[in-house]
Amino acid sequence: MSPHVRAVDAVRAGIGSALAIAPRAALRGLGEPPTARSQTVVRILAARLVGQAIAGATMSGDSRRRRLLVRADVAIEALHAVSMIGLAAAMPARRRSALAGGVLAAALAGLEVAGPGGGR
Repeated sequence: MSPHVRAVDAVRAGIGSALAIAPRAALRGLGEPPTARSQTVVRILAARLVGQAIAGATMSGDSRRRRLLVRADVAIEALHAVSMIGLAAAMPARRRSALAGGVLAAALAGLEVAGPGGGR
């Protein structure tokens, strides 16, 4: 791993890759039926995670651009976490997977803020 790759980008890439490769297993692990539609949703969310990881890993060392990236990442994760709370409330059948997605998003936002250049 390059010294310029942030830990949060490595975590995002790993989780996103795992979800893209095995959405069925992820859904089963959450007790969700692995329907074609739910697997597509998992793959879309996985692509977002991998895309964010690539953006972060390829960002130059410029501190202004890095701070902007951190703010954008935190905003994306916060919006995702809030939307998952709403989904959990609106769709009890999807509550477990929605809350898992919300917790993951909140944790990634926390890693962003706690990491180098975060929270400034």
